Amino acid sequence: MANSVFAVEPNVAMREMGIQQLESLGSNRLVSVAGTAEKTMLRSASVDFVTAAQAAHWFDLPRARAEFARILRPGGWVRLDLE
Repeated sequence: MANSVFAVEPNVAMREMGIQQLESLGSNRLVSVAGTAEKTMLRSASVDFVTAAQAAHWFDLPRARAEFARILRPGGWVRLDLE
């Protein structure tokens, strides 16, 4: 069973590029969301895993942590690359 991916991105051009890239690979499981790490616009307890790499150093970490705790299901994971 395939999982949906919620791509939260505040920049319109970046969201559109992500959609195009995944559609070109034949993926239809992407849900592109206009939001930020601090305000994802996702439902509470709606995701199992949160990850970010290059963008993570821009997050307001205390606010992002609170948002991740809100959207994660019990037992969910967060993996950020802050370097």
